[in-house]
Amino acid sequence: MSRTVRAALLVLSLSSLVCARAEADAEALARAPSEAGLGPYAGAGIGFGSVHFDAIGLHETGSADPGTAGGKLLLGYWLTPVWGVELGYARLGKVSRRYSGATFSGHADSEYLALVVHPLRRGPWSLLAKAMLARSQLHEDAGSSALPQFAALRGSHGNLLVGAIGVEYAWDERLALALEADAYGKAGDHSGASLVSLDLSWHF
Repeated sequence: MSRTVRAALLVLSLSSLVCARAEADAEALARAPSEAGLGPYAGAGIGFGSVHFDAIGLHETGSADPGTAGGKLLLGYWLTPVWGVELGYARLGKVSRRYSGATFSGHADSEYLALVVHPLRRGPWSLLAKAMLARSQLHEDAGSSALPQFAALRGSHGNLLVGAIGVEYAWDERLALALEADAYGKAGDHSGASLVSLDLSWHF
């Protein structure tokens, strides 16, 4: 075999190796964004919780606490870059509502299971939506007035398909920040709760 042929074969072999390496690198780069952030994550958030009341047959004279500090803890798992599941606990803050001659005071919280979706992505930014099954509670404080009508406010209520919407920013492959508005549905027969929070999540 002549030197020219051997040299041509060597060049061809090296070119094939370079092309194969380039293709592998390209596949890795194309695959990286879709695989980033998949798997389990944990997080926490702080924000502003609010509890609203329906009429209970008493004249309402005002709200001492229309809403207070709240927060949440959450665990989840991203199954794909678009779909995930999440389990969480939200503290929805304290509430004090004045009626003629009496004051209802208490605090609300909720446990939820959610299907989490990223319906739209643009670089590190993405829309965030959740469809949730939630059990929300409104607990009456010991110092609250003992009126029979207040029994309609306190209690626990299961809520089917309540939801949340927000905007998420992926700081890197592990860390993400989200501004989120959550509706947790009824906390009692005549009360409901919501939370606006800034959440921090870490992907394992």
